[in-house]
Amino acid sequence: MSYIPNLTALPLHEILLDNGYVINKNKHSKNNPCLKHENEEGSLVIFKNQNKDGSISYTYKETHTDKVGNIITFCKDRNISVEDLLAGKLEGYRNKKDTLQARDNSSENNEEIQKIINEFKNLKPYDLQNATLIKKRGIDTKLLEPYKEHLKTDNFNNLILATYLAFENKNLNVIPIHQCGINKRLNTPLSTDKEGNIRATN
Repeated sequence: MSYIPNLTALPLHEILLDNGYVINKNKHSKNNPCLKHENEEGSLVIFKNQNKDGSISYTYKETHTDKVGNIITFCKDRNISVEDLLAGKLEGYRNKKDTLQARDNSSENNEEIQKIINEFKNLKPYDLQNATLIKKRGIDTKLLEPYKEHLKTDNFNNLILATYLAFENKNLNVIPIHQCGINKRLNTPLSTDKEGNIRATN
């Protein structure tokens, strides 16, 4: 993929509407467009981040609510290129007037994120003595001992980590970060995709 400046600031909702997505009117709002596709389960909620670039991200409304992504992860998850998604309309999207307002990302005022934080806190600690995934990758589990309180697991012994976003705040001398989701590293990789097709292995 060739370098595209400020790629994540492109109007993702407009791009997806040009690629077969439609507005989910039951859950749609002006600042948080909610889109769905006939070939995908659930809906995507689009939002603008509180950073100087005004990058645009998405999360899932009904499924995978622990995941937050942007145009790059959207393409990666669907095995398509950004160029194909843009379909030669890059300049047109750059010239689109942005009407989205940055959402409040503070955990105190965001019920969805607070729910994710609570779910993460309630997960079981990851057992470093039984860290199959870590050992498979040849990592010495002793290196992770100082961080073990941040490592969680589920009933399948998957490794679960918190994900964070940083937000610029001109009133502070530091850039605050907030937990925005969780990332799950599967102990046993999925052998098929959502359509049941066997995944290619390297």
